[in-house]
Amino acid sequence: PDYNPFAATFGAPVRREALNSDKDDPEYLDKLFGKPDETSIYEQVEREVFPSIPEELPFAEEPTTTQHYIQISHRYIVLSFKSDLLLIDRERALERIYFERNMQQLSHQRGDCQKLLFPKTINLSKTEIPLLNELLPDLEKLGFDINAFGNDTFIIHGIPSGVPQDFDVENVIHEIMHQSDQGVVKSNLSINESMALTLARKMASQNKSTIHQQEIDALIETLMATSAPNITPDGKLILKIFNTADLAKLFNE
Repeated sequence: PDYNPFAATFGAPVRREALNSDKDDPEYLDKLFGKPDETSIYEQVEREVFPSIPEELPFAEEPTTTQHYIQISHRYIVLSFKSDLLLIDRERALERIYFERNMQQLSHQRGDCQKLLFPKTINLSKTEIPLLNELLPDLEKLGFDINAFGNDTFIIHGIPSGVPQDFDVENVIHEIMHQSDQGVVKSNLSINESMALTLARKMASQNKSTIHQQEIDALIETLMATSAPNITPDGKLILKIFNTADLAKLFNE
């Protein structure tokens, strides 16, 4: 576990000038995938046409349990398979997985709910109350348990299963309401897609700890079973495959 594949070998010193490159920039991977947009995900943008995921992925021939991974900054997963190198943005992968699960719940069934140990209250303006009342049936399908509690107050008894108890649920409800009211006007998403994506992004951002190999196996297998494993619902890159020619270009060969 103490082995460092990037350490200098054979006792040869590493020249400092050899390390002064863009690839040693700690934000290099963010530049590669595109730095996450801190503005609203529903800001009007020009959508690019993304190519479909290659038919033959590195997982097609052998089970993922045979793979070995490297995790970087609790966000990126690096997988070597034969002559290819695969980079996955873990947070965006979870966003895609949660989004599709949320959409299934909105379409077919009520999501599992976990009761809060300490129910939370949310205060709304007079204009927000009718909107939340309209969204309540779909919020219940996502796993929320919310009831009216007075003139302008609602009480939150439960949140979707799997979400941490310290989840900032009040902020999520406000954002879902805002995006449902304004975001769909500025995007190509339906109200249900807007709700599902807002919740998925919040859930995905909660996962910051290092995960074990079995969890990585499950993550990748679940991602590959989604409808579009290479891009998020709003078109951001989830994974990137490098072949030997691509790697040679990185080293200017």
